[in-house]
Amino acid sequence: MVVNPKQPKNRCPEGRCSRIISVLMAIVIALVPWVAVAHTVDLTTMSLEELMEIEITSASRKPQKLSDTAAAAFIITQEDIRRSGVTTIMDALRMAPGVQVAQVDGNKWAITARGLNGRFATKLLVLIDGRTIYSPFFSGVLWEEQDIMLEDIERIEVVRGPGASIWGANAVNGIINIITKTAVDTQGTLVSGGGGTHERAFGAVRHGGELGDTGHYRIFAKANDRKGFDEASGQEGYNDWQNFMTGFRADGTFTEDNAWSLHGNIITGSAGQTHNLPSLAAPYVEAVNSDSDSTGAYILGRWSRRLSATSGTALQLYYVQDRYEDITADVREDSLDLDFQHHFHLGARQEITWGLGYRFGWTDTDSGVRAYYDPDSLNDHLFSAFVQDEIMVAAETLWLTLGSKFERNDYTGFEIQPSARIRWNVNNTDTLWGAVSRAIRTPSRAEATSVYRSIVIPPDPLTMPYPSDVYVVGTADLESETVWAFEAGYRIVLHPMVSMDLAAFYNRYDNQGTLAMTDFEFETDPVPHNVLYLGWGTDMDGYSYGLEAAVDVFPKPWWKLRMAYTWLNVTLEADETSLIPELAARAENSPDHQVSLFSMVQLPYDVQLDAWLRYAGDVDAHDVPAYTTLDLRLAWRPTNHLELSLVGCNLLDPSHLEYRELYLDTAVTEVERSVYGKLTWTF
Repeated sequence: MVVNPKQPKNRCPEGRCSRIISVLMAIVIALVPWVAVAHTVDLTTMSLEELMEIEITSASRKPQKLSDTAAAAFIITQEDIRRSGVTTIMDALRMAPGVQVAQVDGNKWAITARGLNGRFATKLLVLIDGRTIYSPFFSGVLWEEQDIMLEDIERIEVVRGPGASIWGANAVNGIINIITKTAVDTQGTLVSGGGGTHERAFGAVRHGGELGDTGHYRIFAKANDRKGFDEASGQEGYNDWQNFMTGFRADGTFTEDNAWSLHGNIITGSAGQTHNLPSLAAPYVEAVNSDSDSTGAYILGRWSRRLSATSGTALQLYYVQDRYEDITADVREDSLDLDFQHHFHLGARQEITWGLGYRFGWTDTDSGVRAYYDPDSLNDHLFSAFVQDEIMVAAETLWLTLGSKFERNDYTGFEIQPSARIRWNVNNTDTLWGAVSRAIRTPSRAEATSVYRSIVIPPDPLTMPYPSDVYVVGTADLESETVWAFEAGYRIVLHPMVSMDLAAFYNRYDNQGTLAMTDFEFETDPVPHNVLYLGWGTDMDGYSYGLEAAVDVFPKPWWKLRMAYTWLNVTLEADETSLIPELAARAENSPDHQVSLFSMVQLPYDVQLDAWLRYAGDVDAHDVPAYTTLDLRLAWRPTNHLELSLVGCNLLDPSHLEYRELYLDTAVTEVERSVYGKLTWTF
């Protein structure tokens, strides 16, 4: 039975969609011979040398060249985002090697790095301009709340592997840091909008101006209305998605050595979802359609001061409030975060970076139909400090970086997360690096204080004559999940037009989450049934290893290729005391092989033709088959201020499955083929 069935949607009939796609493919085929025509315009303003010179801050909390980073780092540029035709940050992350992106339905994603994926991937730390969006309440990221204006993104820094020695807990398998443009880089006015079969309607407007003689600002607003996907069973899905966001950013200087930044936004959204709620009546599950409503806001201020040519400080303070309301429970999260950082040179061969941090969080909850929290309000404190020392062992050739993060949290107490990294510049084109790190994932408040009604197990005439109502109960004394990570990489410029970045890793995981029965009852109201209480534990260990490769190629001045490959193997084993050792199957919730091939071609008369081919291997444990998909983008810039584009997504099949949730019992949907058009005007 389905409660509150969804009204019929304005869907694109299959015949019409096929005709649109056929026209798009015909245009692409017709344009291919055009590539041989002489070109006078370069594909992009960024050459291979400039790409390697991009400064990245996420790997060491200081600006350093990508080529000088002793970590598995990848940059997604603004040009990559625009040329790919993606409409969300989540889809843009598919470009990066080592990152697993699976769309759950029309408004939810499961994203992680180096395996152990899930709807709430607990081991990936995500930041926007240094502000964490990882929720300590449930250990994960609500990606549907991160629908920021893509035109304002300068780059996305993706660092695979632990970054806990400088960023702290939960930076276990990787860090994603989304860096937005400064206000001075977004002057003037931008208007964009469009729509299509899945992206029913979207639009954004931004305006930037000056603040006196030393400052600049921008204000913006954006909205979207996205159609949901059908369920894998063929039934119409209930997973539409609407968002509205508005915000501002201002940057300036007090003096030549003192810079400031202030920004914030407000977002409100609604996302549909079909919950498979437990029921004591056959068939022991009830499908209920409901909307999850959310609101959020933040304000962030940052002050940086240059003390000398080799020394400086930065002070950052932000406040965040998020509220989520749905049928499961209502949650309000507030947090206040203060961060101080100082870097300086010690002699001619050492650069030291250190910092202090404090975060105060408070949450309020209201019970829903299947979850409540005890207590319903709770405060959390997090104190932290870190230090990192980069030592030049051999002049301009060999560097050793030692560092550690020290934290005190309310769940597991004092934690130490050290790392050691070495980088060898073999010559001007070859760099070798290696690293050993320890990182932790701290328990969430949901794991410590929640009571969650999970499923009803149907009766079995032979072994269990009555249905069993299963509750998952929080555990207050959980240990931190830990990883020891061993990494190595090789970065090389093979040719002025070809660069390659290779990384290999081995991770050893301890104290991973499991479930075990803690209590058992028999009740007769409203019908005779068992009640099983499961408690969280940390009785699972395992390992993972893999290889990641990224290649950038400029075959011609008007043609650029970005290629990525990932090979991954994950194995977890639960202790025999765990009631549900099948939890280890989540280790296989990422494909063993992934391939991405992204081609950008500049045609005459300011026409661009972009193609993105992706392959993801199967996930047997979750019954998700392998899939191959193709996105195409055709764009025309009749003037420097106007761009028209037509994009087709997932063109090779009408639909494909990317993710099947095993533990949060929601409807399984398939990602559908879609087409949209877009107009962007700047003035």
